Amino acid sequence: MATKTDICNLALSLIGEELSTLTDVDVDNTKVSRTCLLHYDQTLEEVTRMHTWNCAKARAELTVIDSTVFGWNKEAPLPAACIRPIALTTDSSYYRYLIFKTEWVVEGRTVRSNQGENFLLYETVPTLANMDALFMRAFYTLLAIKICIPISGDRAIRTELIQEMESLIMPEARRVNGFEGYQSPIADSEWLEATLISSTGGSTSWQALSVGDIPM
Repeated sequence: MATKTDICNLALSLIGEELSTLTDVDVDNTKVSRTCLLHYDQTLEEVTRMHTWNCAKARAELTVIDSTVFGWNKEAPLPAACIRPIALTTDSSYYRYLIFKTEWVVEGRTVRSNQGENFLLYETVPTLANMDALFMRAFYTLLAIKICIPISGDRAIRTELIQEMESLIMPEARRVNGFEGYQSPIADSEWLEATLISSTGGSTSWQALSVGDIPM
């Protein structure tokens, strides 16, 4: 398993600073270590928000209370570890909708909806043990972009790293991430939804779907 220091050293290697290899980024009191620490946590959160990473997914039942904000009648605080909300449902068996949708919005650190029960799928910062290889590559590459100018001053290398991040690393991460699971295709169409409801006799229950139909 890679360590925090390993990730910083990988970032340094991308900007040609192999001679500045760190022994322990939390202990080494050098300009290089201080610069890495300055950007480390912020960069990790940014990479987590960039994509729906499978290695960063988490779930929680929210504590819903009545809202006094106009436009919505319920609200709930986001989990402290939530970096990016992905989906909200009123049923713990589902987070994707074929027929009935839950309207919701995030304002600050609050989820607003009109539902009394809310279950949230979200992204959280993955532990070092949970980071997959492509997440880690995106992380240390973005970290290298952040620390390149303060440490090496080489703008050409920084530009090359940005291009690699945008054209190679993130597209490949999205492609591979998309293969890790299967979900029934969704056609977001009110006409199709009405057709499905009609085919079930106008039922307004979840009986048209089963847990097996929508993998969690």
